[in-house]
Amino acid sequence: MALWLVGAGRHGEREDFALENNVVVIGWDGLEDLSAISSRDDLVRVMAEVYPDGKPKARLNYASQVWAFVGRPQMAKNKEAA
Repeated sequence: MALWLVGAGRHGEREDFALENNVVVIGWDGLEDLSAISSRDDLVRVMAEVYPDGKPKARLNYASQVWAFVGRPQMAKNKEAA
């Protein structure tokens, strides 16, 4: 069984939004809805578009962190449905 702990901002600043909209939020300003992202490589490309001035290794790190949130829970959900 997997367990995810997600804070709604460092000081809870996104908590009201999350509760009112029945969503889980992570703090990556500038990113839009990522529900259409189907691979980590796609996410790396999005990070390059959103953070064009960022260092390539930093963007790869960002993508890895966000993919852990976007990709893994969906993959776990698909395994449970099979």
